[in-house]
Amino acid sequence: MGALLVDLVTGIAVIVTIYARPTVVLGMLVTSLLLVPATLIMPHLHTSYATVNHVLTLAAALRLALMARQGHRRLFTATPLHLALGMLIVTWVADGLVFAPGSGAADTALQRVVDLGFVAGFFVVVLALIRLIDNPRFVMRLVVTSFAGMVIIAVVEHFTHQAYGDWLFTRAGAPGSTTAAHVLETRAGHLRVRSSSEFALQFAWIAIMLLPLVTVFITRMRRWVVIGLPLLAASAVATYWTYSRSAAAAIPVVLLLVAVLVRDRRATLLAASSVLVAAALFALDPAIQHHLSLAVDQGSIGVRFQRLPPILSAVSHHAFLGLGIGGLQAIGVPTTDNFYLYAYGDTGAVGAAVLVAVCLTALAQSARGLMVTDRFRRQLVVASLIGLVAFLVSGGVLDSLLLTQSAELVMVLLAIATAVAEPELGTIPMPQWSLRRVAFLSGLGAVAGVVALLLAPVTVSQERSFSTVSALRNAGPYDAVTSGRLLIANVCDIAKAIQPSLAGVHFTCLDDFGAAGVGTLRVESPSATATLAAYQTLTRTVTASAVMRGFQTQSTGPPISARSTIWRTAPASLAAFGAVIGLIAPLPWRRRQKLHLSRSGRSAPAGPPPPATADGEQERPPVRSAPSPLAAVGQRAPQRAPQRSSPLSPASPPPPIVIVPRRPPRSSPPAGPTPGRRAPSSSGHSSAGMERPGPRPGA
Repeated sequence: MGALLVDLVTGIAVIVTIYARPTVVLGMLVTSLLLVPATLIMPHLHTSYATVNHVLTLAAALRLALMARQGHRRLFTATPLHLALGMLIVTWVADGLVFAPGSGAADTALQRVVDLGFVAGFFVVVLALIRLIDNPRFVMRLVVTSFAGMVIIAVVEHFTHQAYGDWLFTRAGAPGSTTAAHVLETRAGHLRVRSSSEFALQFAWIAIMLLPLVTVFITRMRRWVVIGLPLLAASAVATYWTYSRSAAAAIPVVLLLVAVLVRDRRATLLAASSVLVAAALFALDPAIQHHLSLAVDQGSIGVRFQRLPPILSAVSHHAFLGLGIGGLQAIGVPTTDNFYLYAYGDTGAVGAAVLVAVCLTALAQSARGLMVTDRFRRQLVVASLIGLVAFLVSGGVLDSLLLTQSAELVMVLLAIATAVAEPELGTIPMPQWSLRRVAFLSGLGAVAGVVALLLAPVTVSQERSFSTVSALRNAGPYDAVTSGRLLIANVCDIAKAIQPSLAGVHFTCLDDFGAAGVGTLRVESPSATATLAAYQTLTRTVTASAVMRGFQTQSTGPPISARSTIWRTAPASLAAFGAVIGLIAPLPWRRRQKLHLSRSGRSAPAGPPPPATADGEQERPPVRSAPSPLAAVGQRAPQRAPQRSSPLSPASPPPPIVIVPRRPPRSSPPAGPTPGRRAPSSSGHSSAGMERPGPRPGA
């Protein structure tokens, strides 16, 4: 019954999306984005591609396509970000599917490419809707209201200890099918709320992305003390209940950016006071310090570093095009918690360079709105830009672009920043195709990469696993995991302490989080002799300790002499980056045709000045006026003395010649003008230096 209800509600939403007003269509998209888990599918369609969000996006695209046939094609005017997202999809298809090695997972690759395509399509649809509505206040109110519902769900989760996703997916007949359908995660014995997101960390960063927009919305409310401040407090508390340390550290940074960039007294006061309150609570409450301490759940931090050696080692053999989308699963790394590392592992240096170009394009297109003079629109651009920066930062601790909710939310922010600036600044010009520019920038990047490769130092590295707990003690009836972790930490501290005394030597020490007391060491130095000597020095220093006499290292391979992978792939990655910039960046900018305003208020296209006569004066082009219904014969008004152009400034266009019709008298005198009097101007007023007309005949 629950599965049928999900299909029925989704079907009604599709019908409403196709036939309702544009404001309702945008409301359906934003509400489903923030309140419906991204992995919830229509049960009776039996495909993972038919999620509720995907179906509504297709319905909205159909509605806009019908509107485009009726003459609203300007809504789909492309921007450089459209082109950048298209190139990112092409790169994923080429590197992740077509030229991927056999280790890639075809099903996973196809799913992620389709998801990226829907993210790009969502940006196109939302941007067209915001352009059509052209009401920034409504868009801001819609996003903040939907996020308020998300916060309410998180608060309910905290007090009921039940996951919203678990309840929803159970009613839909798919319990535990995805991560969003699981029970709430725990950290140090405390449940972590996640609302409609897949992870608690994802919900925390979504709150960080929308925090600037919420702050601007509160400062624009009339009853901001009664409604706005509770909303801001509830958002901060819900973010804290995720117990996400990276998001908690980002809150004061985001608020300070809002205080500096928004340039509003109320926003500055609200953001600064929020930072002071948060700092005071953290300093005075030991519980908050404990929950956000790095000492709590160290495994979540160590596992991120633990993934680095196998990923970098596997990708070094396919450094240019990567392992293919899903290839990291073949080496036992299903997730990276770092989207940039994921992009490098699956699509190689070329795919990572294209991703960097897309991020820079998004930043440049959003920052363009900072030139808007309208105060409210500029504040929206600033809030969206800070949210975009928060999304890019979250990519270092979360697979942001792989999570549909986070990726589509940043597309909403990009659409807002783009659309609110267009009424004043105009549409961003698309780049003109230039093979020379693409070839030049690509060659310049390749040359820079070759220079970097030649200047990069050659290092000798060797990786070894070490053990601090004897095999007999590790196989004993007691648990040696805790003591083993402490011993590994001691080894890493010793390596860090002796590193300054060894010239050119760099130690990398990691906890494998496997057997008790087993870790990984990596030594890099200018020569093989220095590398082996560094291991010997470390072994002597560690074994000198009474508690680690059983310290042993085991080599996983011979010393390798090579340049770092980043320098070996620099020619290809920088060449790809230059080619993408040449294709995406609107260089050169289209020259806008300057308009000269005539005295009559009409604009005329700029062009070469009229030809000069023999005495240096410019000819006046003949100007025709519409015939007056009162007279068939016109008479030229007196002209001013011709102006000579200055040799130091460009000649301004001469004023047009206005033909002033003469008003005939009511009686039947001769058609000629009255002696001694001038004809009045067409506006009914006498010209300067002219006599006023006398009384009409018969008055």
